[in-house]
Amino acid sequence: MADIKAPETGRIWELYQNGLDAHSSINLLNTIAENERFFAGDQWHGIVAPDLPKPQINFIQKAVEFKSSSISNTKPKVEFVANQVPSDVVTPDAIDQNNQQVLNKAQYLQQAQQDPNAMPQDISLIASEADAQLLSAVFELDWERYRGRDLCDRGLVDACISGNMILYNFWNSKVKNNQIAEGAIDVRLIDNVNFFPTDMQESNIQLQPSIIVSQRELVSKVKAEAKLYGAKPDDLQKISDDSENYNNAGDMSRKEVQDTDAYKVTTLMYFWRDAETGKIYAVKTSHNVVIRPAWDTLLTRYPFAAMSWKYRKNSFYGRSEIEGLIPNQRSLNKALAMMLLSVTNTAWPRVLYSQGMIQKWTNNISEAIPVNGDINNAAKYLQPPSMSNDAFQLPELLMKNSLEMMGVGEAVTGNGQVYNASANALAVNQSQTPVSATMRRFYSMLEDFAENWRDMVFGYINAPRWVFPHDNQGNSFPMQLDPEQLRQRAWNVSVEVGQAPEFSYSVLLNQMAQWVQSGQMQLEDYIDSVDESIMPNKQKILSNIRQRQQQIQQQAMQMAQQQIQQKMGAAPQQPQQVQQMGGQQ
Repeated sequence: MADIKAPETGRIWELYQNGLDAHSSINLLNTIAENERFFAGDQWHGIVAPDLPKPQINFIQKAVEFKSSSISNTKPKVEFVANQVPSDVVTPDAIDQNNQQVLNKAQYLQQAQQDPNAMPQDISLIASEADAQLLSAVFELDWERYRGRDLCDRGLVDACISGNMILYNFWNSKVKNNQIAEGAIDVRLIDNVNFFPTDMQESNIQLQPSIIVSQRELVSKVKAEAKLYGAKPDDLQKISDDSENYNNAGDMSRKEVQDTDAYKVTTLMYFWRDAETGKIYAVKTSHNVVIRPAWDTLLTRYPFAAMSWKYRKNSFYGRSEIEGLIPNQRSLNKALAMMLLSVTNTAWPRVLYSQGMIQKWTNNISEAIPVNGDINNAAKYLQPPSMSNDAFQLPELLMKNSLEMMGVGEAVTGNGQVYNASANALAVNQSQTPVSATMRRFYSMLEDFAENWRDMVFGYINAPRWVFPHDNQGNSFPMQLDPEQLRQRAWNVSVEVGQAPEFSYSVLLNQMAQWVQSGQMQLEDYIDSVDESIMPNKQKILSNIRQRQQQIQQQAMQMAQQQIQQKMGAAPQQPQQVQQMGGQQ
């Protein structure tokens, strides 16, 4: 620990100030503050017009929520793959041998599906496959613990507003798991205004020489942390509140409780990579006090994964979706305001009357108006000019064109007329085109996040752990994760992406319903295919249907038996009747 040489506190804060100046040069803070206001509905901020109505139809919020959810509604699945590479010098023979090993594994896995008793030719290959499945399952368990779906929902909205989504992995030693070693990997979102890469033109985080992360923390919490890491009493006294809340994202971040127990101070975490070893080190400071001395993070990767909503050439910071929509939203609001003002002033015409002929005017229908003179010249209504049709069409035209240019048309939002499921499915697929590049950046960020997670698993979990993944039927079973065995292999990570569950699933259900109606599919098979979240009591429904079918079959069998018995009972009586009829003749 003593051998780690970190920059002085003053130097770290100098770098931080340089980062703030860089943010100011691209107007990052003000841009994000304005974007967040328009998204939240505070769209008349700073406009002083007391006599002007202030209406708004917030199509920006609708567009942001639709485009972000169209990405987060997909089902990404992270899978780890253990590469089988030759341990000796890579030669053509070694490559051929490696390819043959991979082929043998594929053939064995195919054979094992047909014959569970088949024995592998190479146990290590099958062990690698099992380890990969285990690592993927453990990641999925952690992703559920993170509430990854909600995390991505919030992060994508942030990216749509600010231009970036940044995930930060850290080791949380306070997590209790009843294992030999406590603690777990945790994650949180970081605003891009609090993220300061050394090279603003480099979008790849792992290529950064160093990174600073700023945050606002309670003074009491910072003092407790500094005391935990050996800060002296004199240094603890130096940790006090400051007024640097203006360097955070959005107006609400600058509203802090004014109470001694709620005072906050800005802290910095400085991460850097050792040029020789490739290890990641970090130190945490306040203005003039080291909160946590420099430490070895035990990582080989920076614990950050980021994406840009829209790519800006030669810039780490992306462009938001809102930035280009604000002029249209402003024009829409102003057009609506002028329409309301015009209607308010002209919808009820004013009266002109002669004071010499009418002493007092009243609109009370039950009260007579005395007129002195010719009634035709006593009073008249002003006829205001009619409003132009363009004034009525302009707001709708602005909003409609803005949304359609973003791929948020009526068909995909459910407001348009839908003639059939196929047409709607085509419209939804076409709506994915404007966000397809953003989707790819999102999946690439998830791959980086999974790589960081794996790096932290191998760095921090130093004893075998029991985990309880789920099989395809949802049943939990115990498995042991031993990072010592896994870290010796070379790993790759991939993100498999499923279809958007909400709409594609509804199209599938609609198609299966048509199959049931045409007789190509049984009703029981249709219900069995419906997800539990849509039909929670489907097992009871299936049971009732099967009981009813059994009752119908039993009734049909009873009726058939009765008909047979009736026929068998009527057969011997027929000749008797004939004879009787013959005797009468």
